[in-house]
Amino acid sequence: MSFYENKDIDIDDFLDEGFILVRAIIEIAGSPKEFVEELLKDLRDKLFLFQHPDFPNFKSEKELKEKIENIFKENKDLLDGSMERNAVIVNTQIGDVQQIENTNFYSGFIETEILVKDIKELLKFSVNFTPSNLQILEPSKLKIESLVLQDFLNEVVSLLNNLFNNLKNLDAENKMLKEELNKLKKLNLRFRR
Repeated sequence: MSFYENKDIDIDDFLDEGFILVRAIIEIAGSPKEFVEELLKDLRDKLFLFQHPDFPNFKSEKELKEKIENIFKENKDLLDGSMERNAVIVNTQIGDVQQIENTNFYSGFIETEILVKDIKELLKFSVNFTPSNLQILEPSKLKIESLVLQDFLNEVVSLLNNLFNNLKNLDAENKMLKEELNKLKKLNLRFRR
């Protein structure tokens, strides 16, 4: 398990500026164990990159990832308070990867507290990281502009439509493959006699 805590920030200052404090759990599953561990590390890096105003379009992502490695080791702030940001990581914890009972698959999670600039960034965070659990810690009430909510809902609907279309295509391909398999089985029976 690894842990990062940003000790250089004052949460109340960011809340006074209109930031939203959330806690999120993001889960990963797969196989082998090393693959899941690598995915968690990449996800952690992506969380740190989310703080940057250019997320997700960077000129030099490699350079930023090297900086993230050093920041994680030294518990420092990615942007050192030197620029506008979409978000601020308050803390991040990567849980140990565990084998899923009675399977060959493994699962792990990242739990993070993050300050996001506004509701638009919270929605962007939700779409990009698809947390399994999201809790708004502060403030207790939010005001959402109808255009921001509309854009978000359109994006969610678009993602769902793509997902359903992909599922329909996979279902059709699966049926076609089963039919072809049955034909091959019948041919095989004929040749055996």
